[in-house]
Amino acid sequence: TESGPHPVNPRRPIRPHTYLPLGCLILKLTVLEWPHSEGVEGTEMARGAVNRKLSAKHTDEVIDAFNLFDADKDNRVNSSEILSLIKLLGCQVDCPHIQAMVRACDNNNEGSLGMEEFLEQWKVFKEKVNEEEESEDEIKEAFRIYDKNGDGYITKEEMVAAITQMGFVRNCEEEATKCMEEMDLDKDGRVSYAEFVIKWRVS
Repeated sequence: TESGPHPVNPRRPIRPHTYLPLGCLILKLTVLEWPHSEGVEGTEMARGAVNRKLSAKHTDEVIDAFNLFDADKDNRVNSSEILSLIKLLGCQVDCPHIQAMVRACDNNNEGSLGMEEFLEQWKVFKEKVNEEEESEDEIKEAFRIYDKNGDGYITKEEMVAAITQMGFVRNCEEEATKCMEEMDLDKDGRVSYAEFVIKWRVS
């Protein structure tokens, strides 16, 4: 399947008329350039509602993220587990977001992070480290585009709908399948916000 008309630098924002092939497909959107039918006021109201909903699910988000990294389920996350997950994604382990988390593990007396320590590092992980990256507000807005029913998860059906809305993909079903395979890290059939952020930040 032909993903799009032009190859795209994975470190650059993706406009609605370009695609980002990363083995399989991850869709990064510059949400301020994405066409919204509800207008500026409606968009701001929708963004506020989504941010409140995501904030209410903050605890679930951290637990989801922690469990994704905690491969041996010992309730600690170490640097080996962090690097293994990123390698599984086919991404570069020298990503500054990952290196910061690895340093936090290595500098900890136990050589790993418990839930509370991970929470602090997760906040750092989500922050932008340079001008080429998107802010977390922009990531939340992009997540909203896919999470059509606002339940905090992206299903295969919602992925198909979002890709179809873009209007330039030949086989939306196939590309949605690729997206889900790449982004659904715990293989529960849906993409959580934590999975979305991890893939976004390390790609």
